[in-house]
Amino acid sequence: MVFVSQLAVSHCVWLINYYAHKFGYKSFDKYMNATDSYTLNFLLLGECFHNYHHVFPYVYRSSEYGTRWSNFTTSFIDFLSKIGM
Repeated sequence: MVFVSQLAVSHCVWLINYYAHKFGYKSFDKYMNATDSYTLNFLLLGECFHNYHHVFPYVYRSSEYGTRWSNFTTSFIDFLSKIGM
């Protein structure tokens, strides 16, 4: 049963990565395969500004937009930073 759940999660991750490289717009680097997608970003709580992520891999944020609605992970990292972790 563990194998089946790991297989399902892996396929979901690969599907999201495929979508992030295939469909969307290229706001930073038009020659790169990675794209930014508002639709997928909304569904994944801010984790689908893939073009930004590939152009600026050293930045912990996954998008250039604010942290409230567009990037839950960045908000979580900022919160942990504020409480000293």
